[in-house]
Amino acid sequence: MKLRIRQTKDVNAVHALDATVFNYKEHHPVNTDEGVWWIVYDGKTPVAYAGAVFLKEKSRVYLCRAGVLPEYRGLGLQKALIRKRLLWAKSCGVSTVITYTDLDNVFSSNNLIASGFKLYKPDLPWGNSDDALYWTRKV
Repeated sequence: MKLRIRQTKDVNAVHALDATVFNYKEHHPVNTDEGVWWIVYDGKTPVAYAGAVFLKEKSRVYLCRAGVLPEYRGLGLQKALIRKRLLWAKSCGVSTVITYTDLDNVFSSNNLIASGFKLYKPDLPWGNSDDALYWTRKV
């Protein structure tokens, strides 16, 4: 298995992975209008993805979405995608990265903690505020 991470403009591949990872039965696209996207490939097959948005007005980067196909979970791909996006955030000149997880998303929360993120309370919650954990980290 040869896995590699590549930055991509192929939003169709991002949409296809998102639908598969989150088991959408109907068209429910992730918003790819903004931001930068990465895909992990096993050979030529996309197996994981993640995105980030530079929030210029707040001088932050928002880690907007990530997903790994079930058969590729447990290989450290989400952590690798977090590292890739942290490097990108640093190249943008920001000092802070933010994101959120659903309250019951233990695996993503643990990966964020292992990557140095801490819980925080935003001034204006943007996720499902009753069902979200907000994370921040300095870069």
